[in-house]
Amino acid sequence: MERERLRDLESVMKWGMPIAREKVTPKCSERESPSSHPVQANIFDYLEWRGDVPFSTDPFNEVDNLVLAELAYTDFDDVVAPQGEPVSVRAVRDRYFRLHTRAEVRGRRTFTGPAPLLLDPLADSVRYRDMRIAWYRNHVSVKESVQMAAVTLWPGDGTVYAAFRGTDNTLVGWKEDFTFSYLTETPGQRMAVEYLNERFRDGSLPIRVGGHSKGGNFAVYASVFCDEGVRRRIRDVFTNDGPGFANAVTRLPAYRDLASRIVSIVPEDSLVGILMNSAVDHRIIRSSNRGPTAHDALSWLVRGNRFIPVEERSGFSVFFERSMRAWLADLSDEEKRRFVESVFGVLESTGSLTLEGMRQAPVQSALAILRAAHGLSSDRQRQVLAILTQLAMKGGTVFAQNLNGGASEFRRRLSAWLKGGPVD
Repeated sequence: MERERLRDLESVMKWGMPIAREKVTPKCSERESPSSHPVQANIFDYLEWRGDVPFSTDPFNEVDNLVLAELAYTDFDDVVAPQGEPVSVRAVRDRYFRLHTRAEVRGRRTFTGPAPLLLDPLADSVRYRDMRIAWYRNHVSVKESVQMAAVTLWPGDGTVYAAFRGTDNTLVGWKEDFTFSYLTETPGQRMAVEYLNERFRDGSLPIRVGGHSKGGNFAVYASVFCDEGVRRRIRDVFTNDGPGFANAVTRLPAYRDLASRIVSIVPEDSLVGILMNSAVDHRIIRSSNRGPTAHDALSWLVRGNRFIPVEERSGFSVFFERSMRAWLADLSDEEKRRFVESVFGVLESTGSLTLEGMRQAPVQSALAILRAAHGLSSDRQRQVLAILTQLAMKGGTVFAQNLNGGASEFRRRLSAWLKGGPVD
C-alpha cells in the first residue's frame, strides 16, 4: 500500500500541475479573415489579428487587460528597474532576450512560463509600439510567507496600467493564497497597497489596475485600500479569475464605491475566481481547457476584441464553490491556520522552493512528503485528517443536494483514500 501511495504522489509531482501547451501562439492562415477566427484563438492571436488597430480606432478592452496582466508574469529582474524613467517596450524586449533565449522561454513547463513571448508581438505592433514599462517590484520571502510582484505599463492610450503578478510556481506563493481564508490582510496585499500609493500618489493620468489569479485579488485590494486621491483616478479594476475576499472587506464603503469599476472575468470551469466573495457579477467566458487548467489565461478564447462569453458556469465549478463555502463556514480561523501550516510544512520538507523543483524530482519529493506526514504529531495528523474528512463530507452533501444522491458513496471513497485503502 505504501508503494501505491508513493506512486500516486510521484504522478502528482510529475504531471499534476497545469502545463503550458506546446503551441502557445496559434496562428490563423493568411486566407482567414478576422470574421473567421479559429475556435482556439487566444491573446497571441489577438495581437496578430488586431495589432495593427490603434487605440484611437478601437479603445482599450478586456482582452488588452489580459495581455498586460499576463505580461506581469515575466521576470523583469535586471531588465526593468524598480525606480527610474519608463522604458519603451522594444528596449525591454531587447534587454530581456539578451538575457534569455526564446527557446528557453518556450521550454518552460508552467502555464505562466510563455508570458515573456508576448514582448515580441507587443513591440512589433502598431497598437502597442508606444507602450512604456517601469517600476518593477518583485518580493518573495519564505519567512514572511509573501510573494508579490508588480509592474507599471503605459499602453499608449493615455492611461496607465498597474499589473500585479498572480501566484507563481513558488511554494510560498501558493501558501499565501490559502492564508486569504483566515487573514484579514496578508503581507502581499499590504505591499500591493504600498505599491499603488508610492507609484501613483503624484500624477494625473487615469489608472487601470489588474492581475490574473492572486494578482487580481491584489489589484482589487490595493484599489480599495489605497489613498483616496489615488482611488479617485482609478478607471477600471480587472480581476482575471482572482479569488475574492471575506465579507468584512466587501462590506466596506470604499469597496462598495469601487464595485461598479471592478471587472471580474472567470472561465466557465473556474475554481479560483469563485473562492470567497467578490460582491460583483462575473463575466463568464469560454476556455479551451477543462477543469482546473481552465485557470490558464492562455486558454481563454478570443473572438474579435472580446472573450467568447458563456451564459453560466459549469456544474463542476458551482459544486466546488458550494463545497468550499460550506467547509470554510464550519472552521475557525485558528483551525484554517493550523491546516495551512501543516500542509505546507509537509510540502516544504521536500527541500524544494518551487512546484517545478518538486516535479523535476518526483520520487524524492514524494518520499519526503510521506516522511514528513508520518512525522507529524498524532494531534496534528488528526487535525489535518479531520479537516480533509470534513471537506469530503461537505462535498458529498453538496453532491447529494445537486444530483439527488451519491453522498454516502462520495464519503466512502474519500474516507478509504484518506485511510490508505484502495479506491475502487
